[in-house]
Amino acid sequence: MSWVVLRHQGCVWAVPGDQVRSIETAEGAFRLHLNEGCLLADEVLCVDEHLDVRDAGSVFSWATPPGCSGAAISRHGPAIIIDPNQPPVLLLDKCSETKNSEDQDEV
Repeated sequence: MSWVVLRHQGCVWAVPGDQVRSIETAEGAFRLHLNEGCLLADEVLCVDEHLDVRDAGSVFSWATPPGCSGAAISRHGPAIIIDPNQPPVLLLDKCSETKNSEDQDEV
């Protein structure tokens, strides 16, 4: 499995590559369009085919924001694994908020 490794607000994050539809620049940052929503990144560091992903244990889960499902060591240092179905709020872009608003309007 491939992983898109990114940096945002000083942390290294990774999202499954098969969930990323496109990447674009937006006002000095990057916007990653996922199958569901969008993420912001200060930098897109690499695509890594060999992350050794570990599940988030109870201590790690307690210390990370909701939407983090594990950790891995990338060539850019420790990376927090993003749950693409429920990413951490601090990574969400406005296009995610718009999509969520539209979804709520449909209910």
